[in-house]
Amino acid sequence: MQKIILWSSLALNLCALLAVVVLSARFSLWDKFIYYGRSLPRQPVWQEEVRKHQAYAQLHRQPVRIVMVGNSLVHGGEWAELLQRSDVVNRGISGDVTRGILDRLEPVLALKPRYVCIMAGINDLSARRSVADVFAIYRQIIETCRAEGINPILMSTLYTRMPDYLNQEVAALNQALQRYAQQENIAYLDLNPILAPEGRLQLAYTYDGVHLTAEGYLRWAEALRTLLQTLAPL
Repeated sequence: MQKIILWSSLALNLCALLAVVVLSARFSLWDKFIYYGRSLPRQPVWQEEVRKHQAYAQLHRQPVRIVMVGNSLVHGGEWAELLQRSDVVNRGISGDVTRGILDRLEPVLALKPRYVCIMAGINDLSARRSVADVFAIYRQIIETCRAEGINPILMSTLYTRMPDYLNQEVAALNQALQRYAQQENIAYLDLNPILAPEGRLQLAYTYDGVHLTAEGYLRWAEALRTLLQTLAPL
């Protein structure tokens, strides 16, 4: 009798485990748990990074032509090497959101660059911010740069290898950004046909479904160099 009860209990537990696995796969519950639970950047870390950028701004004696601004995707690139020029600086902060970028624009503007290349939005969308809210803050970033005579270059928010619900939000944000760029005659670089031609980051270009491999950065840099060559001489 005890063996029957034991085997019955084991069978029930296995069925329950199988149900969890099936439901997780069907509805991407694990990915939703990861993404819905992601916190915004920890303030002490973010503030220290901004203080570094403020300090670094005092060191530049040579003109800075290009500033790369964004989250960890920007932060992870060695842009002077990738773009093969010495007048570009990196002002990405891992985990940053559009509000954080807007709030830390002062040390970026202090460099008086000709172009600010912006990639942002994925952390906002992962934290369940609406596309409309993210786009509204994005516009403030753009308008702040333009008010200082700095030309923004918008770079599409990258698709991920996460579930479709997130990439659908990414697509909606990119559509809004591209439409705005066309209306306002702002340069827009769509990287998704290069890095995610099927609507998801290709495996060759990501090591975790979100962040880029070296090959991903090389393709990004190649596209950005080509775009820069079509703009006014730097």
